[in-house]
Amino acid sequence: MRSDVKQILDDGHIPTKREVLRVIMSLFDPLGFIAFFLVHGKILMQDIWARGFEWDEQITPDIYVRWRQWTNLFPEVGALHIPRCYFRSPFPKNFDNIEIHIFVDASEMAYSGVAYFRVEEARQVQVAFVGAKTKVAPLKTLSIPKLELMAASLGTRMLNMIKFYHSFPIVRQFMWTDSTVTLAWIKSKDHRRYQQFVAVRVGEILMSTESKDWRHVSSKLNLADIATKWKQGLQLSMNNPWFRAEEILQNLKDMWPEDSPIPETQEEMRPNCTNLGHFAPIIDISRFSSWARLHRAIAYVLRYLGNLQRRSKGQPLKLGLLNQNELQRAEYALWRMAQSDAFPNEISTLTKSQGPPTNRHSIVAKSSPIFRTWPFLDENSVLHWYHRRFRHANREVIVNEIRQRFEIGKLRSLVMKVAKKCTWCHVMKAVPRSPTMAPLPEMRLSAFVRPFTYVGLDYFGPVLVKAGRNNVKRWVALFTCLTLRAVHMEVVHSLSTVSCIMAVRRFVSRRGPPREIWTDNATCFHGASNELKSEIEATTRALALTFASAQTSWKFIPPASPHMGGALSSDPSQQLEISTTYHEPVLGAVAEGVSADHYAKKQMVRRSQRPGSWRSGVGGWRNGEEPVDPGTNSGSNPGTGGRVRQALVRTSSGTLRRPATRLAVLNVVKCREVS
Repeated sequence: MRSDVKQILDDGHIPTKREVLRVIMSLFDPLGFIAFFLVHGKILMQDIWARGFEWDEQITPDIYVRWRQWTNLFPEVGALHIPRCYFRSPFPKNFDNIEIHIFVDASEMAYSGVAYFRVEEARQVQVAFVGAKTKVAPLKTLSIPKLELMAASLGTRMLNMIKFYHSFPIVRQFMWTDSTVTLAWIKSKDHRRYQQFVAVRVGEILMSTESKDWRHVSSKLNLADIATKWKQGLQLSMNNPWFRAEEILQNLKDMWPEDSPIPETQEEMRPNCTNLGHFAPIIDISRFSSWARLHRAIAYVLRYLGNLQRRSKGQPLKLGLLNQNELQRAEYALWRMAQSDAFPNEISTLTKSQGPPTNRHSIVAKSSPIFRTWPFLDENSVLHWYHRRFRHANREVIVNEIRQRFEIGKLRSLVMKVAKKCTWCHVMKAVPRSPTMAPLPEMRLSAFVRPFTYVGLDYFGPVLVKAGRNNVKRWVALFTCLTLRAVHMEVVHSLSTVSCIMAVRRFVSRRGPPREIWTDNATCFHGASNELKSEIEATTRALALTFASAQTSWKFIPPASPHMGGALSSDPSQQLEISTTYHEPVLGAVAEGVSADHYAKKQMVRRSQRPGSWRSGVGGWRNGEEPVDPGTNSGSNPGTGGRVRQALVRTSSGTLRRPATRLAVLNVVKCREVS
């Protein structure tokens, strides 16, 4: 023993808190041979710490008495002789029959576990001390069953460490405790029904052991009980049952304490909350599709109940239209139904309490969502009603209007959920999926054709011109060669079909009949197209040849698709050569010697320099999908690469042709089923 420790242990010396800790820490026992002795020094140090002693402050007389009782046993510690081998013989012959027995126990001051090896050979039993572990009880007061469960958890950890650090196999394991409550927790059918403190530790125990491994032993035969109680002094000798374990383990198995059945316990059981006051609604709310219908139905029900009471009292009945007071009563009844359905426990607690609302705040549990406020929670029908009332407005408008009257938890997510189920919003707010920009058509790149073989026709104006003393409106028909981008302009006196036909006649007489004429869907162009068809079919061949041939066709781009008619208008930067003639109504022309093959190559170079968004896909739908406009799809017209760029839409008034940029793919059937 060191000299500084001897001075602390001298008779008459009252140690300080620092000196007590120095003596306790000078005793090193990692295997727990004298753990039943050292644990009382730890308990003493815990008491000194709990009383708030300073490090250099001497202990009080009552603690000094306990200190002397513990330190007076130090000379006996030196007389202990612990054998280095587990068993008396060098090695047991029956190596495959080694058992481990672990005893656990707890008291108000500490809990402990001690482990032994047991080998039975030729009806002789050898028992070896393996190790022990002790811990002081926490300063926070715990019940004895909880401390016993902590001791069982400590014993399970000892079992895992012993198995890990020993190479020979252990055939059987026995866990002994004198707590029936702990055994009931471990052997329960479902430990999750207990409180978290118990459930977590029982789960840890059952991960390394089985419930059948745990057995009950009386407190008198529990060897771990030696470390948790003082028992009028400790026996520091090799005859101590702590080292010999002669009461239980040296006997045969048939003399061990019988493992009697353990009854279930209600200790630390999770409470099962049952709402005995269930509120039965007067009307099934799910039968109503809107808030207005539900509101008026409840109002009529309340009027009927009131009329029954008035009839019994001989009072006049209320008939006719609903008034404001009746509708307000029905609304309050719906709020009460919603509150009772969503917060039954809170409503029951607040109903039983007395006094103003300021005195009821502390009654509701802090975990309740209405701890700070008392909101009115509603069903989706109310949210649908607000959504339709404010014309399917955005989320924040609906949230602002509802919060002026009600406090609803997670309101924004509920409003978004209602909007997603709304068929009107799903249709009107749908965004079309534009297909990838198409490659140039054949008419834009045709080689070895004369100018104005493929023509695009469009109007611009009006332009004010002098006619005598008056200013009159005139329009200009712009004929664009789709291959060369050359232009030919004709003055048009009006937007009528007759003026358009006359302009086309003048163009054909100067440039020759085109193969294709492309226009948008103006009324005058439709009239000219019908006139062209009728003249081709006419019997007078001379009249037909003066205007068109059998190879001429008039084609229209889909309505509301100006992006498909970009080549119909003239681009001033791409005009080749303009010549004017005074005596003719021709305002522009193209040089006769320009090659279409030359201009096609120039167009290909310009196309390769277009933005990347024209070359990459931005969505679109393929042939076979169902677009909605908002009629019924009658058929699609797939273009290059299988991409649908226009479709025929069947409506109540007929079939319409629409571009893909004006069509949105909608799952209307699914939306109606959800709503």
